[in-house]
Amino acid sequence: MTRSFPSKIYAEAIVRSPLGASLLSEGTPLTPEAIAQYYGDRRTLDCACDRLTAAGFEVLQAGNLSISIAAPADRYEQVFQTTLRSVERPVIKERARETTASFIDAVDSQQFGKIDTENSPLAEFLDGIAISEPVYYLGHPHPSPTPPRVRQTYLQVPEDLAQALNAQSLHQQGICGQGTHVVMVDTGWYRHPYFAQHDYQVQVLLAPGSDSPEMDHHGHGTGESANLLAIAPQTRLTVVKADVAIAGKSRNVNSIAAFRTAAHLRPDVISCSWGSDVRYPPISAYHRLLAATVADAIHQGILVVFAAGNGHWGFPAQHPDVLAVGGVYLHLDGPLKGELEASNYASAFNSPIYPRRGVPDICGLVGQR
Repeated sequence: MTRSFPSKIYAEAIVRSPLGASLLSEGTPLTPEAIAQYYGDRRTLDCACDRLTAAGFEVLQAGNLSISIAAPADRYEQVFQTTLRSVERPVIKERARETTASFIDAVDSQQFGKIDTENSPLAEFLDGIAISEPVYYLGHPHPSPTPPRVRQTYLQVPEDLAQALNAQSLHQQGICGQGTHVVMVDTGWYRHPYFAQHDYQVQVLLAPGSDSPEMDHHGHGTGESANLLAIAPQTRLTVVKADVAIAGKSRNVNSIAAFRTAAHLRPDVISCSWGSDVRYPPISAYHRLLAATVADAIHQGILVVFAAGNGHWGFPAQHPDVLAVGGVYLHLDGPLKGELEASNYASAFNSPIYPRRGVPDICGLVGQR
């Protein structure tokens, strides 16, 4: 345990429901059918935003369930009469790399990542504070401006990918995603000449705390968009850039606000290739709220898609109402050419959080270790 904090801590202030339902209570349902009982009313939301601003917090965004805020550690400690700590916890980062990351917790809370509001001037309006946690993209961490030198055979986008996933027959019938709107929450998007060559239409929207809409420092979002557009070349694609800059690095530490930015657009589909490795109950305050925010989007009629993980027990892909996507490997040469097999890189598991929930639901293409 240490006292090392970033200059700005992101969190979600959970608004009290007029029905008395507590979103952070273990065992209460976080399904699309039940989610409305946790909504805050307009008066409570407005008053909470005003009080948070007056208390010195940066109010970034408000939703049905919570308000995205940011402030230095000492502001949380003073307003909510608590002490924060930094804890190293095991995580799985890009390319299935097992390591640790720093998480922030309140020393006096029984639920990890929760700050109690009862002893604060905001207790009338807030049910608790869920401290944001880092989440990780399910792909390669270092983009390159030039193609790698390889000896193996690889799929070429868009043609090979469309053929391998049986999309070409639909394209030949004129079914190319026209009339649909997909929002991808990711690292951003770079206008590579490839996209202009294929006349793909992509818009970038900044999530709270993000900047530089023309840049994708990580490359993950740019690559994922090429995969999606190979299958649905005429869809209207919006990329919500989730990353915020901390100590000179781009990190996804405000993901609930980024996801809610996507949901506010009311698209047909929200696609996310990121998440956490969650193997044991109970889940943290952040994960409770993330599950609720996902359920709220589904309640609004949006199809929510999450990657199952690369060795992760992916969350929120575990949520029963999410379309969880795994991966299979396509042999491109040799005696098994054209055959599919389960990848030893992509995740497949039974959820430890949701009984009888198997992950994934469907599979795309992925490599092997």
